Amino acid sequence: MIQKSLGTKTVTIFMPETSTPTAVPVVYLNVFEGNGSSEWEACKSADCPPFVLVAIGGLDWNCDMTPWQSKSVFKGGGDFGGKAREHLLYIEESVIPFVEKTLSRQCGLQSAFSAIAGYSLAGLFASWTAFQSVPFTRFASASGSLWFPLFLDYAKENPFQKNPDRFYLSLGDAEEKAKNPVMASVGDCTRGFAKVLEERKIKSILEMNPGNHFKDPDLRIAKGIKWILEE
Repeated sequence: MIQKSLGTKTVTIFMPETSTPTAVPVVYLNVFEGNGSSEWEACKSADCPPFVLVAIGGLDWNCDMTPWQSKSVFKGGGDFGGKAREHLLYIEESVIPFVEKTLSRQCGLQSAFSAIAGYSLAGLFASWTAFQSVPFTRFASASGSLWFPLFLDYAKENPFQKNPDRFYLSLGDAEEKAKNPVMASVGDCTRGFAKVLEERKIKSILEMNPGNHFKDPDLRIAKGIKWILEE
């Protein structure tokens, strides 16, 4: 494990323990709390293929993970700051160069491809990045907050800058039973986004899991990462 503070955020790199080829996939994961250790352990338990996990922490969650400003949809919750573009620029200009230089110099590894994964609002962020000009080719949104106001409209109206190689979506089967009407729209919004992927002939899957939004997040992330690492 290699950890470094870059600006106000922390980047933690987890590398496979077994011998690997000189080129391995690199998955970038924005984390709500912690340094990605629990997600990494879940990926190992899920028997994911060899890959490098880069966890980005110390986030302003409601700002960094949202693509545009919006009022809170939760009672007593904070508004959404819409700073996703700035955070994506930070990943492109600071995180990725640091990771690639570290892997090359310290481990003799190169990136076979770059992917991005996320849970909840980070799943929204991962989904939104597919419409930007970015180095990611594979995407995993586990219980992604695709209910976010106007996101589905945005997805329908905008092209991908480059068609994703793989796109994983998941949802808990109790998530759309939430009392909050905006949260309850997550089922329709996620299925709507899955239809966008299908219509654009993107290799994708929508996987349902038991439970509400807060059940087994590490496992759900691991399942998504495993799927996008295949082939």
